[in-house]
Amino acid sequence: MIEQFPFPDQTFDVVFATLMMHHLPQSLKRQGLAEITRVLKSGGRLVVADFTRKQERQGQAARFHAGGSRIRDLVALVSDAGFEVVKTEEMRQERFSTFPGAGIVCAKLSSKESPTVLKNIGEYDSLCA
Repeated sequence: MIEQFPFPDQTFDVVFATLMMHHLPQSLKRQGLAEITRVLKSGGRLVVADFTRKQERQGQAARFHAGGSRIRDLVALVSDAGFEVVKTEEMRQERFSTFPGAGIVCAKLSSKESPTVLKNIGEYDSLCA
């Protein structure tokens, strides 16, 4: 449950929130991001990916899964939670595809220490560099 992780403070270098933020009411999104902040190590990274809003889809994709988020709304939430947004990316809907498209936000937790985290997360390190 995003509102209370069973992990000690500063446990993880990276947290992924994948295709789930649109399911949460605004208050729970904020509470969840506060919990993510708690379990991330100083300088840790957050990757949020969520479907494009249904209102912004076309064709067959408009019938796929009702939920979705605006990337600018995700950026605002993540920034308000104390993260520095490093990169955003939009995966556009392909023509004749039922994939609704998605937005990705990569962010770094503010750190007072030198940024020496994330040496071993492979491709995600370059995605969120």
